[in-house]
Amino acid sequence: MNENDNKNNIIMAIIIVIVTIMLLCSSSCLICCLFCKLMSTPEQQNKPKIIPKVTGESRSIVSGESRSMPNIKPEVKPEIKSEITSEIKPEVIPEVIPEVKPETKYIINQEIPVNSESIIQPTYSTITNALQGNYCLDIKNQSTADNVNAIMHDCIGNTNELFTYMPSTKQIIAKNSGKCLSFNPSNIKNQNIVQNTCLEENNAKILSQQFDLIGNTIKSSTNNLLCLDVKNSGTKDGTNVRLSKCNGTNAQKWFYNFNGKSSNPSPAMTHPTTQYAETK
Repeated sequence: MNENDNKNNIIMAIIIVIVTIMLLCSSSCLICCLFCKLMSTPEQQNKPKIIPKVTGESRSIVSGESRSMPNIKPEVKPEIKSEITSEIKPEVIPEVIPEVKPETKYIINQEIPVNSESIIQPTYSTITNALQGNYCLDIKNQSTADNVNAIMHDCIGNTNELFTYMPSTKQIIAKNSGKCLSFNPSNIKNQNIVQNTCLEENNAKILSQQFDLIGNTIKSSTNNLLCLDVKNSGTKDGTNVRLSKCNGTNAQKWFYNFNGKSSNPSPAMTHPTTQYAETK
């Protein structure tokens, strides 16, 4: 055997030894690991690994240099509060219901107890004229019939000299007859005033019985340019009363006192009674 063969054999032997040693080491490590695993408790096997928290600075594994890492904080979004606004309701204004007054009715020629709480007692009054003292509006001959003239006469205290005024219907009612002073609405001017049966408020012809008491004047509600007038300013008993153009003379100045509605000054005489009553 030559020298080269010996060298090769030595080298091969060395390699085999090294490989054998490496295999033995690997086997030993494997055996050790298996042994440790077998020896460890179940609690230790299931124990989670603790990974250290990295803050501030970290090291590069490759270069080994220390690098300062910025401390990154999570973005904190401002809390958004929802602004709850209460619904603004409009102010509720209570409905105002106007007072409805009951229909007014009149009881004519009927005695009504004075103390009845449901009855308003009217006031009867003379209607006197400014032409001379003690000069009263009168119904001719104390008649109770329709279409009888209203006249002027010296005041003597008879019931045919007494009248009342109903504001709700604007009618002037004679106490003695229970009838209303009337005129012809189609031909008002210079016609005589008469008494007629009082018309209901819902009757269109009631306009012929409606008057407005304005100061010392008594005017037609149909035409306020026409006033109750003593014909030709006469001062004799039996002088007719009519509607004539308002002129401000004494023949058109009257004094009365009806349920607090009066002219001023008023020499008229008042006479409370229970013969007519306004019912509520």
